[in-house]
Amino acid sequence: MRIIALLLFLSIPLLVYPQKQRKKQVELNYIQQPLVKNDKSWGYDVKISQINRQELSERREAYAEKLAKSETDHQKALETYNNLTSAERLLTKEPKKKVIAKYFIGAELNEAEQSR
Repeated sequence: MRIIALLLFLSIPLLVYPQKQRKKQVELNYIQQPLVKNDKSWGYDVKISQINRQELSERREAYAEKLAKSETDHQKALETYNNLTSAERLLTKEPKKKVIAKYFIGAELNEAEQSR
């Protein structure tokens, strides 16, 4: 019992040492404000031009087709799995639905949004 207490007492510095904080200073450099002020009379017009609208709609249609095909394939596989005997089911895995990733990124803007 005394040996265990002695070992615990001697191991305390080893457990406490990694918890000591080392004092280090961090320097942060900030970007300064512009030296030349902008003229407040300047203005700008917003014009939205979506050149990839046709490509986005094609990708959406292709994704919808892939999703529908995946769903029908899954239903067929599930139907064949349900028609198997119990011994055959033990040997084969239950079909799982495949996840189809969306290949398109972006939104199609309608005419009302483009006119803003």
